[in-house]
Amino acid sequence: MLLLFDIQLFSIIVRVTTNYIYFKMLTTESKVRDFKENFCSFREKFQRFVDEHETIIVEGFKKDFGKVSNGYSKIKDLCELINKKEATDFNVFSILDRDRYEVRTHTPFLFELLNSKGTHGQGNLFLSTFLTKLLSYNEEEAFHPNWHVIKESEYIDLRLENYSLGKAIYIENKIDSDAHSGQLSRYFKKWKEGFSKGEGAFIYLTPKGTNPSEDGFDEEIYQRKLVIEELKPFSYREDILDWLESIFKKIQAPRVQQTIHQYIDLLKTL
Repeated sequence: MLLLFDIQLFSIIVRVTTNYIYFKMLTTESKVRDFKENFCSFREKFQRFVDEHETIIVEGFKKDFGKVSNGYSKIKDLCELINKKEATDFNVFSILDRDRYEVRTHTPFLFELLNSKGTHGQGNLFLSTFLTKLLSYNEEEAFHPNWHVIKESEYIDLRLENYSLGKAIYIENKIDSDAHSGQLSRYFKKWKEGFSKGEGAFIYLTPKGTNPSEDGFDEEIYQRKLVIEELKPFSYREDILDWLESIFKKIQAPRVQQTIHQYIDLLKTL
């Protein structure tokens, strides 16, 4: 293409130069006639030169494009073969348009995993590793038999409670919304005044681990400063993702492992 550009530029230079010579140097009619004849001859030869080289360039481009197109076709066929065997884009959460619903997707899904008696059949695998990896509980605490998981009770998304240990973990879950109407101050007060007296954790779970907005606090209910001091911002894309990836190979049921795999893919897009 650079050759074609050079030819076109040269053509422009020739036209400008000849016009300048025509108006500045030629004075007689015979000289004008001779110049026209010579110039027309030169222009025809030059045009043939341009046409010939342009054809060469175009043919070269077609040949190179054919190679690229052939390579692309092979890559496309290979991708289709891989997708036929792996179906890497298949995700039931996205297909059902449930990927960003905190109430109908993420809260109930986490509840099911953290429930030792859940349908996943993996016992306390999810619960114990959640406690040890994300909250640094020791194994005796994490494997204690009296943990209970409660979903959407008293407006709180998830609660993990163990009366024997005197610990309660409150989880407020947000995907595309933010804390509002002083709700965090209310939940924090319940946590502090409940049986655990604030022993455990107060978690604010969002896709990227962002801090809650000012609207999530109410100074008349509980001082924002005190809530912030103990609030733990957790991220789906880091904390929850790392937790599930760390235990993925320990999941024994293929059906559950496949579902967790799809959920992990989903978390990467939140």
